[in-house]
Amino acid sequence: DKGLYDTIAGLLTTAIAQLNNSTVGPDAPGGEDVLYGGTASNWIKFAHAIRARLYIHQSKGNATMATNALAEIALSFTANGDNAQYIFGSTETSANPWYQFNEQRGDIVFDSSPLGAAMKANSDPRFLLFTDPTFHDVNQVGMGPYYGNISSPVEFITYDELLFMKAEATLTSGGTVAAAQTLFQAAIAANMSKLGVSTGNANTYIAANGVLPGTSAAAIAAIAAQEYIALYLNPEAWSTWRRTNSPALTPIVGTAVPRRFLYPQTEYSYNGKNVPAATLFAPKVFWDN
Repeated sequence: DKGLYDTIAGLLTTAIAQLNNSTVGPDAPGGEDVLYGGTASNWIKFAHAIRARLYIHQSKGNATMATNALAEIALSFTANGDNAQYIFGSTETSANPWYQFNEQRGDIVFDSSPLGAAMKANSDPRFLLFTDPTFHDVNQVGMGPYYGNISSPVEFITYDELLFMKAEATLTSGGTVAAAQTLFQAAIAANMSKLGVSTGNANTYIAANGVLPGTSAAAIAAIAAQEYIALYLNPEAWSTWRRTNSPALTPIVGTAVPRRFLYPQTEYSYNGKNVPAATLFAPKVFWDN
């Protein structure tokens, strides 16, 4: 709903103004702020990052929204150290949720997934950080260390995602492929640095995969395909795909990949008169035009 997006953007604007208020009351957060330790400037960057995401969602064929996204990115994260993420503990009661999923249920086989197969075929150095074919928990899923350890982070939004956004928005707003390519390569490098890939391996991968095609449309598709990898386990990967139709995905069932969620049963049960008719495919969400 466009109105909901506008409401969220407005709330973020209000939050930024309040966080910029130099008058700090007696209850200003410190160590109890589990994301940024009470540092208001980091929360301001976080708010601008979310505003950028709201605009990039709406940028499909819309240069104005792409320009808005660029303006927000310019006020947001400047390094991986700014990333908005929650770091989990080292005990079972404070464990990372993917670790808990794998230990308690674990019915996803990561190393033989289509993404895993593509990464292996492309000699992607991130493969053994996303998945670990030599280690399997009791459910034989083999999730890799960066996201699957007991204390691994859950990321809300990150610097590398913003760089991918910036590369795409540069093209959508009329910028050159050369300018977008610089940002594209920086995005891949930031993602690999975050994951702990060596500079040498990252440079080798970028040399083989970091050159954009010469047309804007093809370049956006190439950016999205690499962003899809970088957004591993992040639902934003689905939003990126719906906006760009890249990478090419094969549906598991039927002839198409879903483009929206169904309304939950609770809405039909308690608010049925106001629930619009919808399927997994139609109507598309407003920005997926």
